[in-house]
Amino acid sequence: MLWMLQTRRVLRLTSQGRLVPWLGPALRGLVARGFKEAVCRFSWDEQQTTWKYCKGCPHMTGCSYGRTFEADPPASMTFRGQDDGTRPIVLAPEFPLPQRSYFGMEVSVYAHFFGLAAAAEAEALWTAVSRAGLEGGLGEDQIGFSVEAAEPDRWCWIDLPRDRWAVCGEWPSLRVELTSPLLLRRGATEQSRREMILDPSFADLFRAGLRILGALCRGYGTPAEADFAGLREAAEQVPTIRRRWQRFVQGKWSNRSGQYAEVRGVVGEAEFGPVPAALARWLIHAGRAHVGQHRVAGAGSWRVYGRPSSDVDWQELT
Repeated sequence: MLWMLQTRRVLRLTSQGRLVPWLGPALRGLVARGFKEAVCRFSWDEQQTTWKYCKGCPHMTGCSYGRTFEADPPASMTFRGQDDGTRPIVLAPEFPLPQRSYFGMEVSVYAHFFGLAAAAEAEALWTAVSRAGLEGGLGEDQIGFSVEAAEPDRWCWIDLPRDRWAVCGEWPSLRVELTSPLLLRRGATEQSRREMILDPSFADLFRAGLRILGALCRGYGTPAEADFAGLREAAEQVPTIRRRWQRFVQGKWSNRSGQYAEVRGVVGEAEFGPVPAALARWLIHAGRAHVGQHRVAGAGSWRVYGRPSSDVDWQELT
């Protein structure tokens, strides 16, 4: 239903300075700003005013930046609470990082591209990352870096089960281990505003994955002809066996808006089960696609581990 190109490079830091555990927003902001300035056809003044945001730009289809960081998906793809949730790119540095960098320190960074159009811009993206390390720098101390090859790029075909019966069997227990902060909110009601989910259930994770994968397939691949209502209902029935969630709080400064805010979410892991095998397949791909707020900066990713019985070691499901 959707092609994904997975790429990984290593940032070799060239100076010392202060770091934060989750480097995603800082790296995304630094790279995106320079990337846009390098390829945009409008003047720098126009980029700061009329074309501060790319929505509606007449050059989007032929623009490397426009096909990745600010791709213009159909309105039907967007969801409340996920204003960047349908972008066809994720730039995800490893998490967590130490408080300070040192000369020569390595930081692994993944870039995932969804759909053939975005994937065609992979080289342009990594060129922008390299330029950002030479001309700018990370954080308040402007930590410089160079970009080095890490492993061959890999294509992944995302094929999603139509309903809970499309794949036989079930996992007695699955463990979901977050690899970056998870920033999810429940929808608003007449009685309350949207609230941060600090104790996510299997259904919370699954619904978030269902939204993003459905949107990515519609916008950049083949629409998923799935029984969404039935899948959601099946996910609601999956119980939590144990959970080890911890709250995550980190400050974030937006260069574009000039505003400071706190990013709040959770980290940790939980065990669920039994889980129908079809639902597990959706969950695995959702972890690769990233979910929730700030997914473009690498938030909302996880690994899924399963074991057929309690006397068998956990194995990562791919």
